[in-house]
Amino acid sequence: MHGSNVYRGHIYLHLNYLILRALFKFNTGTEQLYRTLKDAITKTVLQEWEATHSFWEGYSQSDGTGIGTKGFASWTSLIILIMTDSYH
Repeated sequence: MHGSNVYRGHIYLHLNYLILRALFKFNTGTEQLYRTLKDAITKTVLQEWEATHSFWEGYSQSDGTGIGTKGFASWTSLIILIMTDSYH
């Protein structure tokens, strides 16, 4: 029996938001990790937006191209909170 590959290997904003939120709130010497992850996620989403004029359900971990549903503004809209360090 083969399991679903849905959450394996791809970049999903809602999962990264939760990781960034924890790094931001419980900062214990993780500033560089936080900044590196935040910058990489922001760059990935914005580059694909510029290329396709769309948000995507997820992004390829190898090259950042959009995967899944095109025009997916649900959890991908979390990029706004990530970009503004809004973790309430």
